[in-house]
Amino acid sequence: MSAPTLTVQRSESYDQLTYVLRFIGFYGFFYVIHFLLGIGYRIAAGFVMMLNLVLAFITGKSQKGLTDYIERYLRYDARLNLTFMGLVDDIPNVDVSKDDPESGVQASVPAGELSKADCILRLTPITMLLLTPHFIILSFYSMAVGFCWFFGLIVVIFTGSWNDAMFNLIVGFYRWKLRVEAYMMGLSTQYPPFSAS
Repeated sequence: MSAPTLTVQRSESYDQLTYVLRFIGFYGFFYVIHFLLGIGYRIAAGFVMMLNLVLAFITGKSQKGLTDYIERYLRYDARLNLTFMGLVDDIPNVDVSKDDPESGVQASVPAGELSKADCILRLTPITMLLLTPHFIILSFYSMAVGFCWFFGLIVVIFTGSWNDAMFNLIVGFYRWKLRVEAYMMGLSTQYPPFSAS
């Protein structure tokens, strides 16, 4: 089983007017439906995760349809976050049954087989305790991403492109977040590395 991956196709130039609208907060209105869908998707993915873990514990095997649903949720979440941050210009497609080749965001979350011990680990607070160092680091990292995003918008408004370091810092955060979520939701059995690359 391979680890979750996230790649973002960087544009040569970005529409500066769009970034002015992002900067003044107007562009967020285009994402209202996606955020509402995302909330519902997140809640449903939580229930599906619990059901998959219980069934995997009982049968000794993850349920393909359930793990596919969780993977689609994680793919949609990554695509939504990265487009909202302005790293790609397109608004994400609601259909996330597969990667959209037209999208600048490609996420892969291959599901691994869970052992009974993996199921018990995720059905109890032990997983949260194991992931606490990741949560702490990611919380500080998210503050850096927020500052980077704000100043990155200004850079894009004036230059028409993202600064390499800012772009990589933001993509690295979401790559790390994707790995942690995949582990927490039982798709990955491999403990996530402390790495944004």
